[in-house]
Amino acid sequence: MHFISHHTNFSHSEIQHDTLNKHGFTCGWTTVKGGHSQSPYASFNLGWYVGDNENLVSQNYSTLQKIIKAPLLLIRQTHSNKVVLTDNNSLQHDIFTHQWDNLPEGDAIVHTGNKTIGVLTADCVPIYLIDISTKKYGIIHAGSKGALTNIIENTCAHFPNKDSTLAIIGPAIATENYEIKDDFIQNAISIDQLSQQHFLYKNDKAYFDLKGYVINKIYNQKITNIFNVNIDTYSNHDLYSYRRSGNTGRFLSFIKTY
Repeated sequence: MHFISHHTNFSHSEIQHDTLNKHGFTCGWTTVKGGHSQSPYASFNLGWYVGDNENLVSQNYSTLQKIIKAPLLLIRQTHSNKVVLTDNNSLQHDIFTHQWDNLPEGDAIVHTGNKTIGVLTADCVPIYLIDISTKKYGIIHAGSKGALTNIIENTCAHFPNKDSTLAIIGPAIATENYEIKDDFIQNAISIDQLSQQHFLYKNDKAYFDLKGYVINKIYNQKITNIFNVNIDTYSNHDLYSYRRSGNTGRFLSFIKTY
């Protein structure tokens, strides 16, 4: 695994990597800045479903449209293991023209075409997948529930060219800020024995290395070109964190081509 740099431009960040640039891909995420939402969602909240004023969220999407400058294909995330396949005709997924409730359910998108795709998070792991040989790309919303029930395996199955596929781990909660209880541990182990390798015990408390767990699962799918932006959403106040703030907004992780 390698660490990867990024550049922040107030309302959004973009990953800096020669391979992405060479093959015409931009991977990035939005920040909390530059929007219209009020506390506790201030200010660039893109989550329709968190209790924010819908008119303000709509204004945030209007601002986002000026950044993306293209249709943005999203899904209604439910912490499932379902992958949604899209192409250039999948405009029913375009958040700029469709309401959130009308989007199809899923927690990963695999795209064949040249539209922008994305997922919303606030501690869960956004995972970018790009096959530079076929130009197919995908993005995963990997929380603990989805990761445990094979959202990563189900998505990686659509990327058979392992040697030419890049995986990038976006901003997500760090181990030291993801405290868990005994029932979580027991449930996780009962679903997937691999999770047992990613519990940390310190000062009579237990923590879950969610990023390490998803990286391990990606490796197990024979994808070894893995990069990590190494950003903790909990400690980085430019990003939303449910664990830090409770009732809060969501930021967008996205892939676009040019």
